[in-house]
Amino acid sequence: MTSIDLLVAEHRVIEKVLDAFQEAARRYAAGGECDDVSAMLRFFQTYGDAAHHEKEEQVLFPALRRHGIEPDASVLGPLSAQHASCRALVRDLHRYLDEPDSERARRAFAATTDEYAAMLRLHIALEDAFFAEVVQDEVLSPQEDDALVDAMLARDEEAFREVAKAAFERSAAAWRGRHG
Repeated sequence: MTSIDLLVAEHRVIEKVLDAFQEAARRYAAGGECDDVSAMLRFFQTYGDAAHHEKEEQVLFPALRRHGIEPDASVLGPLSAQHASCRALVRDLHRYLDEPDSERARRAFAATTDEYAAMLRLHIALEDAFFAEVVQDEVLSPQEDDALVDAMLARDEEAFREVAKAAFERSAAAWRGRHG
């Protein structure tokens, strides 16, 4: 598996949870109880951000910069900015969940979920297209890519200290079944 294969596979897991998350948020906004909403937010913070986005920002993007792909002259700058926007929206979602139960907070949660989902879907599509170009142009040598995979797996160990990555991936499938 290459570094790009690893990241693209994670995109598919994130998309599964995103589908379920939007449905769970709709139910929550309509007054329903959904314990999965909090767990899914933890998923996005841990799997989506602390692991996945960090692999991109701390491992892949620096390697691409060493090959002359600069943030200001490529998609790397906007991708990093989108990562920051995702983090801000997840913080907002937590804030709405932490507010006393009210119709306003539930509606705001659902609206912010839709905003987050739309941005994240666009972001993933942009990355998938960009990553395909990186592979097609053979930017990374096989040796460089092996080193990136090792560094990415080390990031996983750091990000998933408290919960196994496989547990998140199993949860993604279960959430999709319940809410998708």
